[in-house]
Amino acid sequence: MIRIPYPKFENKWIRNQVENHLIFQIFCKYIQLGWFLLALLGLKFLYEVITKDISSILSYIIYIFVVYTVTKESKYVQAAIGWLLSKFTLFIVTLLGISYGIVNRLAYENSNALYIFILGIIWLPNIEFVPRISNYQKIITLFRIIFSLPVIYIEIKSGH
Repeated sequence: MIRIPYPKFENKWIRNQVENHLIFQIFCKYIQLGWFLLALLGLKFLYEVITKDISSILSYIIYIFVVYTVTKESKYVQAAIGWLLSKFTLFIVTLLGISYGIVNRLAYENSNALYIFILGIIWLPNIEFVPRISNYQKIITLFRIIFSLPVIYIEIKSGH
């Protein structure tokens, strides 16, 4: 089997970030993230085969192969890779939400854009990277969820 050389994740800062995260702490200590993702991808692959959606089957085979190569690493390395990928993805999505919110709110007077902008600001990864605050990542995530719920509720009730 091909073994991909991952960079060393034995950095104290990254270890602290992963081990104090609300979700990735579970994958770091108890469940291997790679096998969890393989189970989800396997279920999705079976669904695609049953529904005969042949066009996406090849992409799932590639995903399964890539995730399988990650399963050779330790629980911590798998969780660290997942943490890095999720933070990067969250950063891109929130920047898109913020820019969409600004442009559509100012240019087109779109009322939904304000809610997307606020959610982008709430979920923008920033404060949890400060070393003294990183021990409180779980609390920060819970506050983000709590602050997001009224924004989502108001957006849904507005009917736009």
